[in-house]
Amino acid sequence: METYGRYLVVTFLCSFLLAFPLGWLADKLHPLRVAISAAALYGVVMLTGFLFMHDAESFGWVFLAHGVLSGTFFTGAAALPQMLFPRAKFAQFAAAAGLLAALFNMSLGPLLGAWLDGLGNQYRYTFLAGSVIAFASIGLGVWLHRRWTALGGRERYVAPE
Repeated sequence: METYGRYLVVTFLCSFLLAFPLGWLADKLHPLRVAISAAALYGVVMLTGFLFMHDAESFGWVFLAHGVLSGTFFTGAAALPQMLFPRAKFAQFAAAAGLLAALFNMSLGPLLGAWLDGLGNQYRYTFLAGSVIAFASIGLGVWLHRRWTALGGRERYVAPE
């Protein structure tokens, strides 16, 4: 537990130090582009971790990368709702997005737990699952980026009402 705690401290320290540069990058490039890039990096690193993790130390490094890269995704994507949802109905859309996220999170835990039980508690498979989810989110992100661009992009986008 002490070692796990140390990895968490380093993860949060890295996330703290990256917050301002990531905010700047999201403003410069667009939060959706930062989110897609972070998801791609996360997916590759988690797949690599799944394939090459072999002991507690390598688990710690993959866990640290997971924390920093997932924090990068969430920090980079933080402004997406404000940029994509219609202003007049923002609370309604944000609540719907929160509801869908909560339902997904509530479903994923038991499903992943049952899957891990079936695999004999091989916890490295959580990194494989994270990689698969990241690659799926990249596909959705690219679709969303194309739709956003078709609706005017950075200069002329107005959220559909």
